[in-house]
Amino acid sequence: MGMDPPSYVLWALRTVKPAELEQSLLLLPLSHVERALFYLVANLRAGRGVEVCARGAVFLVKAHQNQIVANRSLVPPLRELRRLLRLRLGGMRDTVGFNLAALRAAGRAAAERRAERELGRSD
Repeated sequence: MGMDPPSYVLWALRTVKPAELEQSLLLLPLSHVERALFYLVANLRAGRGVEVCARGAVFLVKAHQNQIVANRSLVPPLRELRRLLRLRLGGMRDTVGFNLAALRAAGRAAAERRAERELGRSD
């Protein structure tokens, strides 16, 4: 396919229907969970597929919490995952907030123009 492994994992996650993603991730054994987390971190570092990576990472950590806690080798990748998720999702939250404020301002401007037109008609 000509893709590096993190890109392939991202492609695979995007092709799975959102409703079936959790069931698919639940079937992964712990050794594959470790690799999946590694690739999710790589994708987040590159800023690719933040939403699907966040959804997948949160589900994997919740589903395999007991095994992850027992496996100390996953502590550094989980810390990096937490840092990257906060960074990337915080940036996305700021963008959404900015866009929402712009939409509200545009709506107010349109309402004002509409009110001015209606006042012009009633004169």
